[in-house]
Amino acid sequence: MIDTSGVKPNKLRLRWDLPLRDAFIESFDSIVDYAIERARTAAEDPEKSVHEYRKSIRRGRSLIRLIHDAHPEFDRTELNDKLRSAFEPTSALRDADVLRPVIEMWAKLATDEGVVERILGSLGEHRETVGSHQVEEILANEIEGLHYCKWALRRQMPEDFGWDHIARGLQKSYRRCKQRRHEAATSVSDLAVHDWRKRTKEIRYQTELFAAGSGVEPITSFNKALADQAQDLGEATDLQIFSDYLAHRADIEGVPEWQTNVYEEYLRSLGASVLKSNVFFRPEPKDFAADVIEGIEAALNASDESE
Repeated sequence: MIDTSGVKPNKLRLRWDLPLRDAFIESFDSIVDYAIERARTAAEDPEKSVHEYRKSIRRGRSLIRLIHDAHPEFDRTELNDKLRSAFEPTSALRDADVLRPVIEMWAKLATDEGVVERILGSLGEHRETVGSHQVEEILANEIEGLHYCKWALRRQMPEDFGWDHIARGLQKSYRRCKQRRHEAATSVSDLAVHDWRKRTKEIRYQTELFAAGSGVEPITSFNKALADQAQDLGEATDLQIFSDYLAHRADIEGVPEWQTNVYEEYLRSLGASVLKSNVFFRPEPKDFAADVIEGIEAALNASDESE
């Protein structure tokens, strides 16, 4: 049996010794429990807590989306709405957290040396506005709803959920991500880029579910490629967030020129992400899903032979 005992609690992973339905429920429970723990201990390290909490909620939503895409009888509406509701209060907090390191990284694009200090000085008021001093309270308000989500999945999970459904779900996830990439590359709208990043993270976490502890290609290589793409897109969207922040402070001396340079760097970073991801998105959805399923079967067969 594949050993996942060493997998970190902040990752999605399957208990391969359980029936698939039970393993999905257990994986969802585990990642939601991790989010709850981050909420309870937020006072110790607010910025890290928000970061880890958000990633855990994303992982939970990705798992729910896979079940929905895989099984036609599973309606994700209630669960997804609950998880999205638990996620939304942290969006402004996250953006505020990333601004300082992004500002410091791209200070070299400023043409006015003094503007960097002026913008850094504006961060305190901005963080106060979005509630960065209330992280513990904001996250604590979501704990009860997260506990409800665990119960709701048990109630809604199809009894006949099996491996024959997984390929269908992976095909849909890959097709959706491929389409969002095309839209982002052709429209270059902020919304399209943001959606591509979300879909990349979604399928990344779904492949993580099967990759954790297996150590078998091609699952681990797919997951790493998606993780790299998500990181590249994250760097691009951080630049976009910073560009927006500067645009709202255009009355500060030196900001308009800096904002122009930052936005140009954002476009360059986005273009590099599109080119880098081209090879990964060449296969058809059915071929991508088949390769993942083959990897799962190889992992299970290798495990059985070793026992």
